[in-house]
Amino acid sequence: LSDVVPCVDNCGELYCSTDCLRTHWDRSHKKLCVGKISNDSAENHPMVEFRKYSVWSNEILLLLAEVISQQITRLEDNPTGEGFDYAFKPYSGFIKELWWDAVYEGKDMKK
Repeated sequence: LSDVVPCVDNCGELYCSTDCLRTHWDRSHKKLCVGKISNDSAENHPMVEFRKYSVWSNEILLLLAEVISQQITRLEDNPTGEGFDYAFKPYSGFIKELWWDAVYEGKDMKK
């Protein structure tokens, strides 16, 4: 574990390398990092509250925040001017059906 690299802002995120830290920072972490929030303002800071709520209720909310943050970053850094098409390109291969039409219906589930 000696190669573990912590977030430079000391938020608690750990990385396997400096390259992974930089990549995550550039993609989304710069928008979600709570390391620079002072202790005085942390108690009522929306990002800190969101993170606490996500850990308490459902950590998939943190994954969603990562995805949304990455899309915002792609829109901001968009070199092509393609807008949303460019930002959502990594997700273009996913199912595009309504979730209730795409979910698995097991033998015990009724239509």
